[in-house]
Amino acid sequence: MRASIWLLPLLLVGAPATAQATALTTDDQIRQAIVGNTMAGEDEGENFSEYYNPDGRILGERRAGRYTGHWHIAGAQMCVRYADDDGKESVWECSRIDVDGNKVTWSDEEDKAIFTLTPGNPGKF
Repeated sequence: MRASIWLLPLLLVGAPATAQATALTTDDQIRQAIVGNTMAGEDEGENFSEYYNPDGRILGERRAGRYTGHWHIAGAQMCVRYADDDGKESVWECSRIDVDGNKVTWSDEEDKAIFTLTPGNPGKF
């Protein structure tokens, strides 16, 4: 399906966050903003959409089909890992989160990615 979906939030290149972006600095702030909602974006020219289920699962879809993963929040960072084609999950990758309206920026020391956040689960994952 995808070679390195676990890097998805870290590999995408987007526009810089605006001055109005709010850094989410606590686990609770991240949970309130992300969990139970859907994030969408583009990876290597392919659109994707993924729902952050309150039970810790990530349920996503892209042109190649549906995929799964897991999330957790630790140390004021959103951490994700995804299942490979063979069902094995990748290592946890964690990012800082900033929010500006419906735009969410995931960033670490090396990369930044901007996604669109939609309330709820409109994709019915």
